[in-house]
Amino acid sequence: MRTLAFLLALVLVGCGKSASVSTPEPVARPVKMITVGAGSTAQSLQLPGSVSAVREAVIAFEVPGRISDVSVLEGEVVTEGQELARLDPRDYESSRDSALATRNAARADYERYVKARESNAVTDQDVDLAKRALDVAQADLNSALKAVEDTILVAPFSGRVANKYVQNFENVQAKQAIFEIHDESSLEITVSVSERDWARGTKDQSPEEATRLLNPLVRFAALPDLEIPAAAKSFATAIDPVTRTYEATFSFDPPADANVSPGMTANLVVSPATNDSPSEEAVLSLPAGAVFGDDDGTSSVWIVGEDSKVEKREVSVDILLGDLIVIKDGITSGDVVVISGVHTLTEGTPVRKLQSSN
Repeated sequence: MRTLAFLLALVLVGCGKSASVSTPEPVARPVKMITVGAGSTAQSLQLPGSVSAVREAVIAFEVPGRISDVSVLEGEVVTEGQELARLDPRDYESSRDSALATRNAARADYERYVKARESNAVTDQDVDLAKRALDVAQADLNSALKAVEDTILVAPFSGRVANKYVQNFENVQAKQAIFEIHDESSLEITVSVSERDWARGTKDQSPEEATRLLNPLVRFAALPDLEIPAAAKSFATAIDPVTRTYEATFSFDPPADANVSPGMTANLVVSPATNDSPSEEAVLSLPAGAVFGDDDGTSSVWIVGEDSKVEKREVSVDILLGDLIVIKDGITSGDVVVISGVHTLTEGTPVRKLQSSN
């Protein structure tokens, strides 16, 4: 019995030593993570908009009259200065001839008064009155000559006739719309930017800088395989009081192998520039959920090290594109960043990649 009790005591002592030495390893937390610069960062924001020509004009006659000839049809391509339509000029030509005769008579009177003044037959005041009458007659003639010119409507720039609003022999008023012309050599898309996205932009950002950061593309629902690079053109700084959005315009060149015309609907796709060729100008981005604020007002992310433990790193943020934040400084291509549960982590917390339920 003494021997059995002794052995039992040894076993109990041994178990106690083993329990005191063993310490459980911290459990790695499952989190979502991405590799900076990999395809997982290729998020984007799509903004619906309408396409228009960079130059559009609704043109009209400057004088009223009856249309005597329409030289072009809808859809026809015209060149700058080409005649489009004309009015019956007879009434205006009569007014021109009358004004010309009046001007010639006034000029002859003025010349006589000038000669008469040399012999003191008239006063300086008489000469001044004759000169004034000549100036008025010349102004009337100039107006009549312009009215005759205005009976011919010409294209203000090269483009395409988008709309024709009148018919031949129709009586029209001055300033009444006759044609609408689009210069399709360059197109633009206008989109509405929400207050949230607008507020994340840089106040004094130039269009060139915006183009570099946003990497804008134009996509058409009717042409799903077509992507056209665009460039930032202008940004309206006054908010629309109804939609509470800001208007932004991006220009692009029409494709040579597709029929893209003003009036078509499209999406402007904005996303940070790709990092296939890293350079000083490379732009990196992260999902908005990856960035968290510190008490001192700085922004940080969790970097996953080779030991699968997280390390906090301060970053400089630029703009927010939907759910995507452009990072100016603090991360490099190849860094592994935590993008979920960032507020539950502390320095050195071990993590593992959360497997998708799919």
